[in-house]
Amino acid sequence: MTFGGGPLFLKPSAQSVMLPFLEREMPELAARHRGLYASHAHLGKAYKEALAARVQRVCEWYGLASGMIEYRPEL
Repeated sequence: MTFGGGPLFLKPSAQSVMLPFLEREMPELAARHRGLYASHAHLGKAYKEALAARVQRVCEWYGLASGMIEYRPEL
């Protein structure tokens, strides 16, 4: 079994759908995501590294084979 993950890449057109969805369905996440994506469609290196570490801990905890999905739209 495998597990992986990566940060969202939200261009303004996707934000116009995703952020209202969060406000409606998961309001506790909406403000944080608005802040994270306020100036860029992709998140910075520190966020990606923290997420990769979290995914790795989950993989280790459950004995899963996969890890972070590397997606780098900024290149």
